[in-house]
Amino acid sequence: MLADQTQLNATIDSDAARQLVKQIRRHLDELDLPEQKRRSVTAEMDIIDGELAIGQPNQSSLKAAFTRMKEIFVPVAENAAGNVVGVGVF
Repeated sequence: MLADQTQLNATIDSDAARQLVKQIRRHLDELDLPEQKRRSVTAEMDIIDGELAIGQPNQSSLKAAFTRMKEIFVPVAENAAGNVVGVGVF
């Protein structure tokens, strides 16, 4: 089986997902996100929480919500890293 297929078939650990969402919620206000992106992240976390609240969450829904959050966070992280390098920290 190819690595990509293995990742697609992997099951998301519900406890780890809960903890991640809890941490993101705790620190969301500290992130420099435009309001629209903040609302989008909150909506994705609500989807994840809803899925986790049922006995057997829909793995495709979980993966899609986490992927959409990643698409929001990665550019923010890259921008922050660029700013750190730009001011000569690294």
